[in-house]
Parts: sequence; structure tokens; C-alpha cells
Amino acid sequence: MGDATQRTIANLLLTQLVWFACVLGGDAWAVAALLHLLIYRQWLGSDADWPLLGEVAAIGYGVDSSIAALGYMEYNNAHTFSGLLPAPLLPAPLWLAALWLSFATLFRHGLQWLQGRLWFAAALGAIAGPLTYYAGIQLGAASAGSSMWVFLLLHAVLWAIMTPLFACLARRMPDATTSAA
Repeated sequence: MGDATQRTIANLLLTQLVWFACVLGGDAWAVAALLHLLIYRQWLGSDADWPLLGEVAAIGYGVDSSIAALGYMEYNNAHTFSGLLPAPLLPAPLWLAALWLSFATLFRHGLQWLQGRLWFAAALGAIAGPLTYYAGIQLGAASAGSSMWVFLLLHAVLWAIMTPLFACLARRMPDATTSAA
């Protein structure tokens, strides 16, 4: 197994660990995402990656905050610091922003193969996106503010749009298919 493959697998595993840390531990464990970003920067990323990470995280967190503000998702604030702020200022918890930053790394190292397969990216997003939210709900991090079917359909549509968008954003970045040495 080549070095680039090992790094990609490591990034996939780190992102999954961050997902579990954030979903199960809330804001207190969101620091796992920061550790992932430090490892990513030292081992995989380059300075050119940071704008992409910021764009993906801002879009994703903005969409999730909008969904929460509209009442389609309710986060369990028992394990967040965001309950300290008025809901209009921070409708989605801070751990979700950390999770989005970690997830964003995948579009350069892990899901980079989606960059030339936008229809596949849309299909993958429409299936995998809602499943991750469903898993988070089952683990107690949140609840659907509407019927589960409406919630899953909403996320399927959003992820069918966002996943190819993120792949396109990654494709336009310099050296999108190579990792830093």
C-alpha cells in the first residue's frame, strides 16, 4: 500500500472518529476535530486546502443552522456550550461546526475521486447524507423536528446538491488530486 493510500485511509478514519466524538460527546469533544485538523495539516494538507475547508464548513454549518432555525432539526443542548447563547445567534451547536471542518478534509483526501463524477456524488450524497443524520438522531445528538420521512427527504435533496458542490469546490483548488509532501 502506497504512502498516499495510507494517508487517505488515515484521513477517512480520523474523520469517522471525529464524527463519533462530536455526536456522542458534543462540544466538549469537538476538540477532536481540531486535533484532526492539526494532523491533517502536518501529514496531508497544504496551505491551499484551508480556503476549501472554510467554504465547505461555512456552507454545511449554515445549512444545518438554517434547518435548525426552521424547526426541522432540534439538537440536544444537554451536551453543548451553545445552549448558553440565544438560539437565533447559534441555532446549531458548535460541535457541528467542528464536524463540518473535519468532514471538509475528505474532499481533498478521501472523496477526491468524486470530483469528476458529479452525478455519482449527488447519488452518494442523497443516500449517505441522510443516513449520517439518522445515525446521529439514533445516538441522541438531535431529533427530527418533523416526521422522520420529511426530515430524511429534506436531507436527501440537500446532500444531493451539496456533495457535488463540495466536489466542484475541491476540483478548482490548486493541486486538488495530490497531497503535500
